Amino acid sequence: MQDLQDLFKQFNQIDDSYPVEQWNPNHCGDIGLSIDRNGQWFHQGSPVKRQEILQLFSKLLKQEGNEYFVVTPHEKISVKVSTYPFCVVLSEKQWIDDKPVIICRLNTQETFTLSQNYPLCFDPRESDPEKQCWVTIKRGLRAAIHRNVYYEWAQDAKETQQDGQCVWSITSSDCEFILGYNA
Repeated sequence: MQDLQDLFKQFNQIDDSYPVEQWNPNHCGDIGLSIDRNGQWFHQGSPVKRQEILQLFSKLLKQEGNEYFVVTPHEKISVKVSTYPFCVVLSEKQWIDDKPVIICRLNTQETFTLSQNYPLCFDPRESDPEKQCWVTIKRGLRAAIHRNVYYEWAQDAKETQQDGQCVWSITSSDCEFILGYNA
Protein backbone atom coordinates (compact mmCIF):
# COMPACT_ATOMS: atom_id res chain seq x y z
CA MET A 1 0.00 0.00 0.00
CA GLN A 2 2.94 2.33 0.65
CA ASP A 3 3.95 2.09 -3.03
CA LEU A 4 0.52 3.31 -4.10
CA GLN A 5 0.70 6.25 -1.67
CA ASP A 6 4.17 7.14 -2.98
CA LEU A 7 2.82 7.01 -6.52
CA PHE A 8 -0.04 9.40 -5.63
CA LYS A 9 2.48 11.79 -4.05
CA GLN A 10 4.39 11.82 -7.34
CA PHE A 11 1.13 12.43 -9.24
CA ASN A 12 0.37 15.43 -7.04
CA GLN A 13 3.67 17.00 -8.07
CA ILE A 14 2.46 17.24 -11.66
CA ASP A 15 1.05 20.70 -12.19
CA ASP A 16 -0.37 22.72 -15.04
CA SER A 17 3.09 24.00 -15.97
CA TYR A 18 3.97 20.70 -17.66
CA PRO A 19 4.28 21.32 -21.42
CA VAL A 20 1.45 18.94 -22.36
CA GLU A 21 0.83 20.85 -25.62
CA GLN A 22 4.42 20.14 -26.71
CA TRP A 23 4.26 16.41 -26.08
CA ASN A 24 3.55 14.56 -29.32
CA PRO A 25 4.17 10.85 -28.71
CA ASN A 26 2.80 8.12 -30.92
CA HIS A 27 -0.86 7.26 -30.39
CA CYS A 28 -1.17 4.15 -28.21
CA GLY A 29 -4.85 3.57 -28.94
CA ASP A 30 -8.08 3.51 -27.03
CA ILE A 31 -8.32 1.93 -23.58
CA GLY A 32 -11.95 2.88 -23.00
CA LEU A 33 -11.55 6.29 -21.34
CA SER A 34 -14.52 8.63 -21.66
CA ILE A 35 -15.97 11.76 -20.06
CA ASP A 36 -19.71 12.42 -19.82
CA ARG A 37 -21.45 15.82 -20.03
CA ASN A 38 -21.03 16.38 -16.27
CA GLY A 39 -17.27 15.84 -16.41
CA GLN A 40 -17.46 12.33 -14.93
CA TRP A 41 -14.59 10.15 -16.14
CA PHE A 42 -15.15 6.49 -17.02
CA HIS A 43 -12.82 3.59 -17.79
CA GLN A 44 -14.47 0.86 -19.85
CA GLY A 45 -17.89 2.06 -18.69
CA SER A 46 -17.08 2.17 -14.95
CA PRO A 47 -16.73 5.53 -13.15
CA VAL A 48 -13.24 6.62 -12.16
CA LYS A 49 -13.75 7.11 -8.43
CA ARG A 50 -10.27 7.98 -7.20
CA GLN A 51 -9.99 11.76 -7.09
CA GLU A 52 -6.19 11.49 -7.42
CA ILE A 53 -6.51 9.67 -10.76
CA LEU A 54 -9.12 12.14 -12.01
CA GLN A 55 -6.86 15.06 -11.12
CA LEU A 56 -3.86 13.42 -12.79
CA PHE A 57 -5.74 12.68 -16.00
CA SER A 58 -7.12 16.23 -16.09
CA LYS A 59 -3.58 17.63 -15.86
CA LEU A 60 -2.46 15.45 -18.77
CA LEU A 61 -5.49 16.09 -21.01
CA LYS A 62 -4.85 17.58 -24.43
CA GLN A 63 -7.13 18.54 -27.30
CA GLU A 64 -6.17 18.13 -30.96
CA GLY A 65 -8.91 19.37 -33.27
CA ASN A 66 -12.10 17.67 -32.04
CA GLU A 67 -10.25 14.82 -30.33
CA TYR A 68 -8.98 14.52 -26.77
CA PHE A 69 -6.03 12.57 -25.39
CA VAL A 70 -4.27 11.86 -22.12
CA VAL A 71 -0.59 12.35 -22.95
CA THR A 72 2.79 11.81 -21.37
CA PRO A 73 6.11 12.35 -23.10
CA HIS A 74 5.92 8.72 -24.28
CA GLU A 75 2.23 7.79 -24.57
CA LYS A 76 -0.94 9.19 -26.08
CA ILE A 77 -4.30 7.60 -25.23
CA SER A 78 -7.69 8.53 -26.72
CA VAL A 79 -10.45 9.94 -24.53
CA LYS A 80 -14.04 10.18 -25.80
CA VAL A 81 -15.65 13.41 -24.58
CA SER A 82 -19.44 13.82 -24.62
CA THR A 83 -19.69 17.62 -24.38
CA TYR A 84 -16.67 19.24 -22.73
CA PRO A 85 -13.99 17.54 -20.61
CA PHE A 86 -14.63 19.60 -17.47
CA CYS A 87 -17.69 20.89 -15.66
CA VAL A 88 -18.20 23.89 -13.39
CA VAL A 89 -20.04 22.23 -10.51
CA LEU A 90 -20.09 25.04 -7.92
CA SER A 91 -19.79 28.79 -7.88
CA GLU A 92 -19.71 31.41 -5.17
CA LYS A 93 -20.19 35.11 -5.64
CA GLN A 94 -17.97 37.27 -3.47
CA TRP A 95 -17.58 41.02 -3.24
CA ILE A 96 -14.06 42.45 -3.39
CA ASP A 97 -13.75 46.24 -3.21
CA ASP A 98 -17.52 46.44 -3.81
CA LYS A 99 -17.19 44.53 -7.09
CA PRO A 100 -18.58 41.06 -7.80
CA VAL A 101 -16.15 38.18 -8.25
CA ILE A 102 -17.41 34.68 -9.10
CA ILE A 103 -15.25 31.82 -7.81
CA CYS A 104 -15.85 28.56 -9.69
CA ARG A 105 -15.04 24.96 -8.77
CA LEU A 106 -14.55 22.28 -11.39
CA ASN A 107 -15.45 18.61 -11.04
CA THR A 108 -11.69 18.04 -10.52
CA GLN A 109 -11.80 20.29 -7.41
CA GLU A 110 -9.71 22.96 -9.12
CA THR A 111 -10.89 26.53 -8.57
CA PHE A 112 -10.60 29.70 -10.62
CA THR A 113 -12.14 33.14 -10.82
CA LEU A 114 -14.46 33.89 -13.72
CA SER A 115 -12.42 36.61 -15.41
CA GLN A 116 -10.70 37.70 -18.60
CA ASN A 117 -8.27 34.78 -18.13
CA TYR A 118 -11.11 32.29 -17.51
CA PRO A 119 -14.00 33.70 -19.53
CA LEU A 120 -17.58 32.55 -19.77
CA CYS A 121 -18.31 32.13 -23.48
CA PHE A 122 -21.66 31.97 -25.25
CA ASP A 123 -22.34 30.94 -28.86
CA PRO A 124 -26.02 31.03 -29.89
CA ARG A 125 -25.11 29.48 -33.26
CA GLU A 126 -24.20 26.20 -31.54
CA SER A 127 -27.01 23.76 -32.36
CA ASP A 128 -26.57 21.72 -29.15
CA PRO A 129 -27.98 23.82 -26.26
CA GLU A 130 -25.61 22.12 -23.81
CA LYS A 131 -22.65 23.42 -25.81
CA GLN A 132 -23.85 27.03 -26.15
CA CYS A 133 -22.31 28.16 -22.86
CA TRP A 134 -18.89 27.20 -21.47
CA VAL A 135 -15.87 28.53 -19.58
CA THR A 136 -12.49 28.47 -21.24
CA ILE A 137 -9.96 27.15 -18.72
CA LYS A 138 -6.38 25.90 -18.76
CA ARG A 139 -4.69 25.24 -22.11
CA GLY A 140 -7.82 26.43 -23.93
CA LEU A 141 -9.87 23.46 -22.76
CA ARG A 142 -13.56 24.01 -22.05
CA ALA A 143 -15.71 23.40 -19.02
CA ALA A 144 -19.45 22.88 -19.30
CA ILE A 145 -21.68 24.71 -16.86
CA HIS A 146 -23.62 22.37 -14.57
CA ARG A 147 -27.33 23.05 -14.78
CA ASN A 148 -27.54 24.14 -11.12
CA VAL A 149 -24.71 26.65 -11.61
CA TYR A 150 -26.31 27.96 -14.80
CA TYR A 151 -29.65 28.50 -13.02
CA GLU A 152 -27.85 30.23 -10.16
CA TRP A 153 -26.15 32.58 -12.62
CA ALA A 154 -29.41 33.11 -14.55
CA GLN A 155 -31.12 34.17 -11.33
CA ASP A 156 -28.38 36.76 -10.78
CA ALA A 157 -28.17 37.91 -14.43
CA LYS A 158 -28.96 41.46 -15.47
CA GLU A 159 -30.70 42.41 -18.70
CA THR A 160 -28.49 44.71 -20.79
CA GLN A 161 -28.11 45.89 -24.37
CA GLN A 162 -25.21 44.67 -26.47
CA ASP A 163 -24.86 45.36 -30.19
CA GLY A 164 -28.53 46.36 -30.29
CA GLN A 165 -29.72 43.09 -28.73
CA CYS A 166 -31.16 42.39 -25.30
CA VAL A 167 -28.85 40.01 -23.45
CA TRP A 168 -28.72 38.47 -20.00
CA SER A 169 -25.29 38.86 -18.49
CA ILE A 170 -23.34 38.38 -15.29
CA THR A 171 -20.35 40.35 -14.03
CA SER A 172 -17.18 39.05 -12.42
CA SER A 173 -13.72 40.57 -12.07
CA ASP A 174 -14.72 43.75 -13.94
CA CYS A 175 -15.83 41.67 -16.95
CA GLU A 176 -19.35 41.26 -18.29
CA PHE A 177 -20.24 37.81 -19.63
CA ILE A 178 -23.26 36.94 -21.77
CA LEU A 179 -25.33 34.12 -20.35
CA GLY A 180 -27.99 34.22 -23.07
CA TYR A 181 -30.14 36.37 -25.34
CA ASN A 182 -33.54 37.66 -24.35
CA ALA A 183 -36.04 36.01 -26.66
